[in-house]
Amino acid sequence: DRDVTGVQTCALPISANETGVYKPITSHQKLRIALSDTIDYPVLLTGAGYAGLAQLTNQHPNFGQGLKGYSLRYITSFTDQASGNFLTEGVLPILFHEDPRYFRIGPEAGGFWYRAGYAASRVFWNKTDKGNSRFNFSEVVGNGMSAALGNAYYAHERNLNDNAQRLYVALATDAFGQILREIGRAHV
Repeated sequence: DRDVTGVQTCALPISANETGVYKPITSHQKLRIALSDTIDYPVLLTGAGYAGLAQLTNQHPNFGQGLKGYSLRYITSFTDQASGNFLTEGVLPILFHEDPRYFRIGPEAGGFWYRAGYAASRVFWNKTDKGNSRFNFSEVVGNGMSAALGNAYYAHERNLNDNAQRLYVALATDAFGQILREIGRAHV
């Protein structure tokens, strides 16, 4: 449930009812979560999946096809995810005093659709370092910044629509990940 530093990672959610008392984490722990989530194997697999889909649909046609085209798509997909993770789970939670962890409500809170809705909503609502709920500035602003960073390596896709699409994909991917964290541990 914890990484080598003893930090509860985002990959293994903590139950909102685990202790009944909210305990904030340090800036160092937030950065450890960001690092752990960036080098974790699901990010590598997600990057491979997005690169494969982009290859099949010839998204980013200036990358070409074949191994070279796939490699460029994989590198940019991983970079999108890595920059998003560091901004949304490390840097911005420190600046905005937000908690990047996912707090699971568990099966006792309701059925599948209720829990899935709750999990997806955590993209827009989270806890502050004081344990209060508020708009998730780190998630939305961080993924917006990551989408804008993509302008550096998506040379032919730099307009507002392209940036909005990258932001949407990042938020949808994160929402899906939260649902997996909530529902995927239904046996616990």
